[in-house]
Amino acid sequence: MKIYKLNTVINFGRYKGETLRDIIEKKDTVVDIEGEKITIPNLANGYIDWCIINLKFFLVNYETLKELKLIKPNFILSLEARKELIRKNNRLVIEEGKGYFQGDDSFNYYADDEECGSCGEFPCMCSDPEQTSTIFD
Repeated sequence: MKIYKLNTVINFGRYKGETLRDIIEKKDTVVDIEGEKITIPNLANGYIDWCIINLKFFLVNYETLKELKLIKPNFILSLEARKELIRKNNRLVIEEGKGYFQGDDSFNYYADDEECGSCGEFPCMCSDPEQTSTIFD
């Protein structure tokens, strides 16, 4: 897995050669169709979501998520992307003995197939991304 930070250059796909900062800072596009101006929103949220969910090697850390949110306050990850980030982090903890969200209670959500070490529930009920406010929101 590769940790993508704000200034990491993407070397694949639609935004090849650009950084996460470049992607998130893209402006909405305004097009004129027969005299009517139509705004097409920046698709950065969807692209970053897609990368997290579909690319096994793509991981962003807590600091990067906070920075993205500072640059674009309406930046929100989907629930599926949130859960995938946590699964990837849990995998790193198991494989490498370290994770990138350790020590932050907002990332205490375990993947659907794991029992939580805090509440002992399966799936965890103590900090479910569906129920709590985190930096994901």
